[in-house]
Amino acid sequence: MHPALEKRLKRLQSDLHHAEGTAAARRSGLRALVEVGRRLRRMVAERGVDPAGVAAFKAVDEAAAALAALPCGSAARAAEAAWLAAQASRDPGDDFCCRLVRLALLHFADGKRPDPAHASLMEWHAWCLLTPASRHDPNILADPAVQLHQRMLRLGGGDPAWRQPAP
Repeated sequence: MHPALEKRLKRLQSDLHHAEGTAAARRSGLRALVEVGRRLRRMVAERGVDPAGVAAFKAVDEAAAALAALPCGSAARAAEAAWLAAQASRDPGDDFCCRLVRLALLHFADGKRPDPAHASLMEWHAWCLLTPASRHDPNILADPAVQLHQRMLRLGGGDPAWRQPAP
């Protein structure tokens, strides 16, 4: 095969692989948003707020509709599984938890409720962390690590050193 044609073919295959990865990432992201939204909807309802009045859940409903519209054949499922396996080495969980606790402490520790018309899903999640659904739910403010975090925020020192990203 002519070298220029072979180079072009490789570039087209690379573009196709990238497009498949992008589609798998989109499908995975939509699926995650729908699942988080489903759980968060339940959590908000358990705390006495009507989820129908929370504007942030509109994005969840739109994601569910977009996910339902995507093709769901075996090739799409295989591409999504491969994309998820490639992402397994990345663990954004600690950063997410830190941001969630920080948001909860800064905005909702005083008992304030998020604004249903403007609050994000993240804000509702943070509020749910601090608002027990029943007296049997654990209170994150009793956790020593969260108490340290709260003291650091009150003193204006920002996040504790062990929570700050490495340089």
